[in-house]
Amino acid sequence: MLKPAQPSNESLRLQSLLDLRILDTEPEPAFNQIVEMASAIAGTPIALISLVEKDRQWFKAKVGIEISETPRDISFCGHVVGSGQSLEVCDATRDPRFHDNPIVTDGLQLRYYFGAPITLQDGVTLGTVCVIDQTHRQLTEEQRQGLETLARHAAALFELRRRDQALREQALTLQAALRELAESRDQLAQASRQAAVSDLASGVAHEVNNPLAIILGSIDHIELMLRQNRPLEKVLEGFDRMRAGAQRIRDVVQALRDFSYVASQTSSRIPNESLQREGSVQGGIDQALLLLRSRAQAKGVQLKFDEARFPADDRVMAETREVMACALALLTNAVDFAKSEVLIQAERTDREFVVRVQDDGIGIERERAARIFEPFQTSREVGQGRGLGLGMAKGLANRRGGDVRLIQIKDPTIFEMRWPLSSASIQAGRDASKIA
Repeated sequence: MLKPAQPSNESLRLQSLLDLRILDTEPEPAFNQIVEMASAIAGTPIALISLVEKDRQWFKAKVGIEISETPRDISFCGHVVGSGQSLEVCDATRDPRFHDNPIVTDGLQLRYYFGAPITLQDGVTLGTVCVIDQTHRQLTEEQRQGLETLARHAAALFELRRRDQALREQALTLQAALRELAESRDQLAQASRQAAVSDLASGVAHEVNNPLAIILGSIDHIELMLRQNRPLEKVLEGFDRMRAGAQRIRDVVQALRDFSYVASQTSSRIPNESLQREGSVQGGIDQALLLLRSRAQAKGVQLKFDEARFPADDRVMAETREVMACALALLTNAVDFAKSEVLIQAERTDREFVVRVQDDGIGIERERAARIFEPFQTSREVGQGRGLGLGMAKGLANRRGGDVRLIQIKDPTIFEMRWPLSSASIQAGRDASKIA
C-alpha cells in the first residue's frame, strides 16, 4: 500500500485548517448540498467533503456513509492533497497503490474513487470533494468537470469562512481601539488644561461613528447575500467596505493617541535619542485634518489644502506626531473662528519648512494678540473654552528649534509654524538648486 505524500506547504496547510476552526464542527447546509450534488452528478452512493489533518481525514459533509473520519495513512484523499491534482481510481483492486489498502480489502470495500482538490487562493489544499462506489466504473469528462466545479465552490465557502473570521477578529480589534480611544481621550484631558477635550472628542466620535455604521451595515448586507446564495464577488465587495471603514477608525485612533502622547510630554525634557528623530510635515497635517474634518463640516467651514502643490522633501527635525499636535492647535483655532474657509499653505526655505494657516474670521484684538501664546491665554471670548493650546504648540515647536507665530491678526488672520529641515532635506534642496 502506498501512503500519501505530504505537500511542500504542509505546515502552512495544517495551520490554515486550524485557523479556520472547521474541524469537528456540526454539519452545515451549504456543505451538505455540495455532497448531495456530487453524489447526483457522479451517480455514486457515497460523496464526501474530506479535510485532511495531520493524522486523519475528517468529513465535514457526507452522504451514504456513517463514519466521520479515517486515518490519513490509508486515505485516498491524502494523495489528492499531496499532489494538488484530481485523482480517479477506476478499480482499486487492480491499482498497485491501493489494492491492499484496508479501505479496499475490509469494511467499506471501496472499488471506485474520484477526488477533486479543495484549494484556496493562496495555493493551500485543505482536502477534497470526493465520490466513492463499491463497484468499479469510470466517470465521463463532464462528470469530472462537474465535481471539480463543486470543489471550487467548497473552496469559496472556506474562503468566506476565513474572511468572516478575519472580520470577527477585526471587530475585536475595533473594540480594543475604541477602548484605547476612550483612554486616550482621558489622557488628553489630563495632559493640558488648555485642551478643549469635549469639542475634540465630539469630532473624533463622529469620525468613528461614520465608518462604524458602514461596517455594521455591511455585516447585515453580507448575511443577506449569503442566505440568497448571491455571487461570491458581490459578497467580497461588502468585506472591502468593512476593511476601509476599519482602516479609517484605526487612523483616527492612532492620530488621537499621537496627539495625547505629545500633549502629555510638552512639559518634559526631550530625550537625547528623540532629538534626532525626523518626521513628515504633510503626514502631521493629514493627521490633524483627519481629527478636524467633522468639526469643520459641522461649522460649515471648508478646509483648503492643496497637497499637489505641497513642497517636496518635507522631512523636518521633529516627529510627525509633534507636527500634528502643533497643526491641530492652529487649525482648531482657525476652524472655530472662520466664517467659511481655512486655507493651509506651505513653503520651503533653505533651512526651514513653513506652514501658514489663515482663516476669514473676525480677527484677534491687538491687546489679546500680544498675549496669545502666554499660558492659559486664548483667542476666544470668555466662556468659549481654551482651545487646544497655542502656547503649548509654540513651546513644542521651540523645543525642536522651530516656532509658532501670529503673522496677521485679521483680514485674514494668519498663524504660521516653522520647523528646521532635516539634513537630508537641506542637501536635497542644494542638489536641486545645482541642477536648476
